[in-house]
Amino acid sequence: MEQTARYGKEFPNGLKVDCYVHDILGFRYNWHNYMYELNIVIQGSMDFYLEGRKHRLEQDDVIIVNPNKGHASILLEPDTKALVIHFSSKVFRPLLKEGQVLRFVFATDRDTRDALPFAVIRCFAAKLVRDMARPQSTMADAAALLDLMSLVSVLYSMCRPKVFDNKINTRREPFSGEMTEMIRFIEENVAGKLTLEDVAIRFGYNRTYLSHFFKKNLGTNFYEYLTNVRFQNAVLSMLSSDKTLTQIALESGFPDLKTLNKVFREKFQLSPAEYRRAYTGGFPEKGRQQFHHPEEPEVSAVLDRYTACFPAGMPCAQECDPLHGQ
Repeated sequence: MEQTARYGKEFPNGLKVDCYVHDILGFRYNWHNYMYELNIVIQGSMDFYLEGRKHRLEQDDVIIVNPNKGHASILLEPDTKALVIHFSSKVFRPLLKEGQVLRFVFATDRDTRDALPFAVIRCFAAKLVRDMARPQSTMADAAALLDLMSLVSVLYSMCRPKVFDNKINTRREPFSGEMTEMIRFIEENVAGKLTLEDVAIRFGYNRTYLSHFFKKNLGTNFYEYLTNVRFQNAVLSMLSSDKTLTQIALESGFPDLKTLNKVFREKFQLSPAEYRRAYTGGFPEKGRQQFHHPEEPEVSAVLDRYTACFPAGMPCAQECDPLHGQ
């Protein structure tokens, strides 16, 4: 789907929002200054790395990322899709004192994903992406703003955010901007014998500090991150080329096919050969982010299910347990 399947608006009060449905592909580090990110898995499953933890997310699971917090994801099965919404932290300003910010902590699992707050969140998220995709008009903008404010209201009233002083929540790592270059360097050199020491020297950071940063922000150490990048490259190459498995293993940075086999067994409970036979053709061209229009049949069916679950009366006094399992 073309780039137009990603939708963004800035409302007169300065609130920004963008949203889209996309395929989960690579293991890439992201962060967003002054923006919250809401992720809803609408199909498949993935591991989501956030603030030192790895969350296993399956269909209908919901997770939120606070502003300026690094995060990454990796798919666990083909055709994994997520609905993503970014919205300005400004949206909570009327509810807070000067210098305060809100921090959310929740990631659903099989025991919590069907709780009322998350059903309502999925409903308004589905309505928002559909209204954002409508042809631009005063009515479409009004509908999208109403959806956004309803979503924000549910998050604030039902998901128990904590209030922090601004100087605590927006403290930035010394190289948050440089992290993009660091990840690019890793991806460009992933096929070689890359070490933590190599990255530390290249960017002028202490090896111990760099190791701590990876663990703190991604929930994984450097070598697990490196393995995930190599694994993702192998999967994409396997399903979009006719190269031999041994060739793919070596070009992806694994020392041999045996090591790639071991990683595949750990992640998918399948050998690379079994996986390739089952899912050939499951990925688009390597490196291309794929967006989906909300009215594509496969996506629309899920969004219909979300909006059909809108509870009459929406009893917002009922709270979720956002810290379940943590």
